[in-house]
Amino acid sequence: MLIGEEFQTLLGALQLLLREGCENLSFLEELS
Repeated sequence: MLIGEEFQTLLGALQLLLREGCENLSFLEELS
C-alpha cells in the first residue's frame, strides 16, 4: 500500500508551507 508514502509526502509539503508562512509572517512584522 502506498498510503504511507503519500501521507509522508503530504506531511512534507505541509511542513514546507508552514515554514514559508512563518517566514512571511515574521517578514510582515518587520515591515510594520
